[in-house]
Amino acid sequence: MPDDGSAETSVDFPDPVSRSFAFDDAFFEQNGDDPGHSAPAAPEEEIELAYGPGSVDAAPQEGADPFADLVDSINAELSHMETADSVPKAAQPQAAEPPQPFRSKNTVTYDEFRARFTSTEPPEEPAAKPEPVAEDFALHGELELGDEGDLMEEELLSEQEEQAETLVSAADLNIRLDTEDEEENELLQQPSVPAEDDADGVGLDLRETAINQPAAHFEEGEEPPELTAPYSPPKGNFFTRNLIPAKGDSAPEIIRKIIMIIAVLAAIGSAGYLFNDYVITPYRTANQIDQLSEMIDEENTDVIEADDNTLRKEYPGVTFPEGMMEKYASLYARNPDFVGWLSIDALDISLPVVQGENNEQYLKTDFDGKKNKYGSLFVNSYNNMKSLDMNTTIFGHNMKDSKMLGNLVYYRTPKGYLKAPLIEFNTLYHNYKWKIFAVMLTNGEKEQDNGYLFNYMFANLSSEEVLDSYLGEIKQRSLYYPEVDIALSDKFLTISTCVYDFDEARLIILARMVRPGESTAVSGRVYGNENPRYPQAYYDNLKLVNPYADEELWYPE
Repeated sequence: MPDDGSAETSVDFPDPVSRSFAFDDAFFEQNGDDPGHSAPAAPEEEIELAYGPGSVDAAPQEGADPFADLVDSINAELSHMETADSVPKAAQPQAAEPPQPFRSKNTVTYDEFRARFTSTEPPEEPAAKPEPVAEDFALHGELELGDEGDLMEEELLSEQEEQAETLVSAADLNIRLDTEDEEENELLQQPSVPAEDDADGVGLDLRETAINQPAAHFEEGEEPPELTAPYSPPKGNFFTRNLIPAKGDSAPEIIRKIIMIIAVLAAIGSAGYLFNDYVITPYRTANQIDQLSEMIDEENTDVIEADDNTLRKEYPGVTFPEGMMEKYASLYARNPDFVGWLSIDALDISLPVVQGENNEQYLKTDFDGKKNKYGSLFVNSYNNMKSLDMNTTIFGHNMKDSKMLGNLVYYRTPKGYLKAPLIEFNTLYHNYKWKIFAVMLTNGEKEQDNGYLFNYMFANLSSEEVLDSYLGEIKQRSLYYPEVDIALSDKFLTISTCVYDFDEARLIILARMVRPGESTAVSGRVYGNENPRYPQAYYDNLKLVNPYADEELWYPE
């Protein structure tokens, strides 16, 4: 060992440590000596004790800090050297002071020593790994776990105990999506997000987008509206949520539900009314008429006599009028107001005819006396149906579905007339056929013709002169003139139904009875009327001048 007092060669230091320690005089300054002079060398055995293999040269234990061991060894040697050289020669009495922890001025702390031999730059802290989000594991689809399914599930459940790995996309996990066709379940590879589009960049774009959006919900300088809690759908089924008031509902909500209930009931009522009006009622009416037509015994030509007891036994309590045709017995027994049957085969009209106590009874009543918008065909209440008056009038509705007398509109043109020029109206007592000789459009109320109502519903006229004047009125008003001759001794059949040219408009079909022995054939010649006479309402609707405004008004006598 050299005797120059340098400890550099006595200890196997690492190069940076030995050089810094050997030439730093501040470490070995003793008792105020010049730092340029080294202290006397320690005895060899003491140096070996301080720097022996057991302290420095010994192999460092695994996990031990070599700097900490080296500092402890140096401080121990310095303390030994200072203790040996600085014993006081004469003890001076001094006041007792509390003992202070001993520390040599030549010793250094661990932090001071380590600071000399380590870099002053702070170590880089590892980047914090993103915390796993539970929703990232709620993958929509079916993981292909195979036989390792249970192990994968345990690893996912223990994510709080172990540090989560970087999450990957659904495409990288090869998730199989469920589709409608099981055979089309294939592994879908989604394109990965580019590296530069990281979460921070996306978040920045979102923030910039949000900042650039105008605050349109309040003016600048005004306070923004108070935030409210997110909407939470009410509990319960559809009816309690939307219709039935429930406990806890606010007053506006209760009012809303009551209005909704009323609206629903109104909608149901309207739907029921329309269904009854356009489906049930037409079906019931048509079915009833079919049943009534089947009740006619066409093969029976007998006439009921006054002493006929057969029908009285078959229909007890029913009094049949003498001279009535027996084929109508079933219909008369069902409704004693039954007076005949109207048929126009070419227009698909075949209906029973009744006669009520007044002309209002069967407007909205069917053959069985039940309420029905189709009503029934009925004869003028003061007509005599046994001997027949000069004029017999039948009323009936013109329904838009062509039921009842709807097909009479064909008679508005000569072509329609030629399709069905003959009417069959059979009463309880006789079968009759009638030839059409006129068709006219008139009014049903006085208001439509300056307070005048043309009376086509009369039963009888007082004289032939009045009848002749009546036929003159018909010739003036008819839409055309079929080649049918008229005699003052003829009996007339008038059929009235509603049309929609103006309010309370009426279409009138006039026919005369086929005379005994006369052919039912018609010539087929029809003459047009270039200027028929209409009620005032007709001209008003078309903004025309009424050329008959100053004509004399006719009244039956």
